[in-house]
Amino acid sequence: MNKVKVTRSFQVTIPKEVREALGIRVGDYLRVYLDDKGRIVMEKISASRRTLRAGRP
Repeated sequence: MNKVKVTRSFQVTIPKEVREALGIRVGDYLRVYLDDKGRIVMEKISASRRTLRAGRP
């Protein structure tokens, strides 16, 4: 388990092992929400879902 610190501008660094496991790269988008138990959940949004949401072909 990793621990992260919230910066003054409310940013956190995603630990390397998590970035690698999810294939997160610079410029990727993540969906962030609270689950029903109040936990923070982050999901990588695929390029095709980003494109569809932006209204692009």
